[in-house]
Amino acid sequence: MGDRRREIWGRRRDGGEFPAEVSIAKLATPTGPILAAILRDVSAQKQSELELELERAQLARAQRVAHVGSWEFDLPTATLSWSAELFRICGLRQRRGRP
Repeated sequence: MGDRRREIWGRRRDGGEFPAEVSIAKLATPTGPILAAILRDVSAQKQSELELELERAQLARAQRVAHVGSWEFDLPTATLSWSAELFRICGLRQRRGRP
């Protein structure tokens, strides 16, 4: 069976729901296999992801309005990434952020 992770909705005792990640694993024991499950509340993670997505959308909108692009070079991986607006400024089709 292996270790499996899924995103689900959990329910609190007060009836409120929350995003959760459940991990299920089959474990061998002297008396036979058992299933173990761990439920983790990922509300904070989901909120952070949403905020980051909104910030990225705002940055892209601001760059488009101002007609200003940006780029980033990651030294350890020698990877160059361009913003969508920089591709537009240079008249190139966007290819996953890389020129």
